[in-house]
Amino acid sequence: PAFQERNVGDLPPDLRVPRVPTRALIRLTRARARALRSADDAVARTLGRLRETGELQNTYVVFTSDNGFQIGEHRHTSKDLPFDESFHIPLVIRGPGIPAGERIGEPVTLVDLGATFLDWAGGVAPGRPLDGLPLREIGDRHPRDTLLVQIGDSAADSPDGWKYRGVTTKRYLFAVHAGDPTVGVLFDRQRDPYATVNQFDRPPYASVRKELLRRTLALAECSGQA
Repeated sequence: PAFQERNVGDLPPDLRVPRVPTRALIRLTRARARALRSADDAVARTLGRLRETGELQNTYVVFTSDNGFQIGEHRHTSKDLPFDESFHIPLVIRGPGIPAGERIGEPVTLVDLGATFLDWAGGVAPGRPLDGLPLREIGDRHPRDTLLVQIGDSAADSPDGWKYRGVTTKRYLFAVHAGDPTVGVLFDRQRDPYATVNQFDRPPYASVRKELLRRTLALAECSGQA
């Protein structure tokens, strides 16, 4: 339902765009798949070399990305947008002590990878405070129900370099525009899994919006052990 979304009038003005011709989206999809083929080939060569040298059993391999990419969802053909398609990325790991085929649903972010790599290296002390946690500590030891999300990459977006900032929980995705907390998005995944109805300005969600804004402000200011 989010593909070539029919009505985007409830989105902030800068997120409302016209539909892209479906034929152009097909070409884009094929081009991205072809580009990924070269990445697949490179991974295969690397794993083959590790196997030949006997190092594969001692090596962690992590497959992830810095962002998702939208191909027609909400009418967009890009990244860096306040939608799940931009925020949800793959994280696949193989290596010593990693059970084959195990799937874990605990939410993590890219900042957790730095702490995880240091942990795998034998507890190497970082040279600066880390915002993330080793993956093995996330869950029962450090449960999470809210993660900070933000997009934007330059001073043209805002003095802080971000365009939208908010939080994601199991149920909600929330983000406000830089410098204007009266403009934003609020999606209820439980009732609207494809994010086609923006609840940001709807009175029944006023208390939810207030709480998610509070969490956004709190997480935006904390760092390190905080």
